[in-house]
Amino acid sequence: MTYDIIVTHAASVGADAVFFGHTHIPHSSCEYVGEKRIQLFNPGSIGTGYTYGVVNTSRGTLVTGLG
Repeated sequence: MTYDIIVTHAASVGADAVFFGHTHIPHSSCEYVGEKRIQLFNPGSIGTGYTYGVVNTSRGTLVTGLG
């Protein structure tokens, strides 16, 4: 499974980040469409594997973490 479709769509609408779920699989990465950087983040599942996500913004910077 790749995130090509969601990354391409995010870039086309000018998004800097995509937050998603439903797959129950924790994921955090940066992808690029040309020079455009897109942060992908899925916190995982509290019911399967008990993972969670933390998102902080500071001075225009997005920082994500998985627990």
